[in-house]
Amino acid sequence: MPKKSINKGKVLTLLLVGSYKKFDTNEYVQLLADEYIKQGIQVIFEEQNFLFSNFTPDVVHIQWPESIYRWKNLIAMDDLALKFIENRLKWYKTNNTKFIYTVHNLQPHDNSIKFDNDIYTLFLKYADIIVHHGKNSIDQIKQKYKETINSNHIVAPHGAYKNEVLPSKDSILEKYTLPKNKIIFTNFGLQRSYKGRDFNIEVFKNLNLSDICYFCVGMLVGDSKPFEITQEELCHKQLYKKIPSNEVPEIISATDIFFLGHSSGLNSGLISLAISYSKPIIFPNIGNFEEQTKGFNFYETYEVGNIESAKIAINKMLVKIKQNQILDNKTWLDKNSWEKHVNIILKELNKE
Repeated sequence: MPKKSINKGKVLTLLLVGSYKKFDTNEYVQLLADEYIKQGIQVIFEEQNFLFSNFTPDVVHIQWPESIYRWKNLIAMDDLALKFIENRLKWYKTNNTKFIYTVHNLQPHDNSIKFDNDIYTLFLKYADIIVHHGKNSIDQIKQKYKETINSNHIVAPHGAYKNEVLPSKDSILEKYTLPKNKIIFTNFGLQRSYKGRDFNIEVFKNLNLSDICYFCVGMLVGDSKPFEITQEELCHKQLYKKIPSNEVPEIISATDIFFLGHSSGLNSGLISLAISYSKPIIFPNIGNFEEQTKGFNFYETYEVGNIESAKIAINKMLVKIKQNQILDNKTWLDKNSWEKHVNIILKELNKE
């Protein structure tokens, strides 16, 4: 096990920048923080601390740069703000703070502008360690951000989500008025345009299978709108709201197979969530998606944006699940523990 501190004789202090709210749908930062704390590290939170505090931690670990200026602090996205944030980065560097940057996306999901690109460039430029959830994203980051070609890139697998006790499937199907005699395919998460909402509908409509039902769950984001389709065309249920973490087990319980329709992306928290509960999953072969499944066999991939390829993947998965095989995720859980994730980072940090 790596040493807990880059400074011998003192507890490592780490400022973790990203969302950490009770009942957030995505508990990534909370689970990461819990493991850091478990390993004896003092973790400090909040974007305000990054922007305004005179406290100098040993390490700053950035998750999503936009959390600093888009999510809580609505900072004017102009040259003055860019200079202010760069000065903060320089200030930390002057005080010997190490920077870790975890790559979740190439850029913010929604309404990305030049300012976002400039901010991402800044954080990547100043990072001592750039953490990826798979090898495929390393080349994509290097290609988009030339400043990172000679940077220190490492791979630490996306950690597993908490495996909560699931409520009774029958009771949840009743709650959401889903049929009990059909296989439930679920697309779960913020409903953004790049996640292929229209593509998903076309895929399932073209299957012409009477024993399936499509469940679309999550908040509508940007210009996304509810799709207009009759139950005769496709058995479906649309649930457009924020799902707090304490309700996520209900969605998982209702689901037989998760389906992702992304047109682009580097990583998917839904892949890790599904496998954490031994749920089969189908997704396009992009980014680190397939690498995230290592150790779990109940997945299928398809060519991005290709309806026929997606239909083939769905039919393959239907054959698999009808064989009533044991959906064993033990190997995957071992490979994707938060302990291993943090140990990889700390080992690299101690080289700095």
